[in-house]
Amino acid sequence: MDALPSGVYFEKGYQVVATDASLRLNRSSAKEPAIGAGDMWHDAAMPHRSEWVGGQHSSTRAELVAVVMALLGTPRADDLAILIDSAAAIQRLRWFRSHDFRPVEHKVKDYDIIHDILPQLNSSGDPNHPDELFL
Repeated sequence: MDALPSGVYFEKGYQVVATDASLRLNRSSAKEPAIGAGDMWHDAAMPHRSEWVGGQHSSTRAELVAVVMALLGTPRADDLAILIDSAAAIQRLRWFRSHDFRPVEHKVKDYDIIHDILPQLNSSGDPNHPDELFL
């Protein structure tokens, strides 16, 4: 894993967690759609988790829940790197990082989940890594 692009976080001593989610629509059956989220830690001592996700059926919603799970699952967030594979989830979080534009909260999908993530965002950021959201 150290050879992957995320390897830089291991070298810096970060806690590293990967998040993922899934949406199953079940279009060919009468079953209800299902969404789930999970996290997997690089540190084997940290428990991996997966959960069913309630609310609107959206893969982005599930990805955001996975981020919340990672934040709640760590004893300290000051050196945490969360690997998120959803561009939509990252973009939704970036909206709230801007200093000159802030979306109206009641018009943002999944704000009920984003609200749990926002206090953890570090607005300073690193100009050398513009694609990163710092937690």
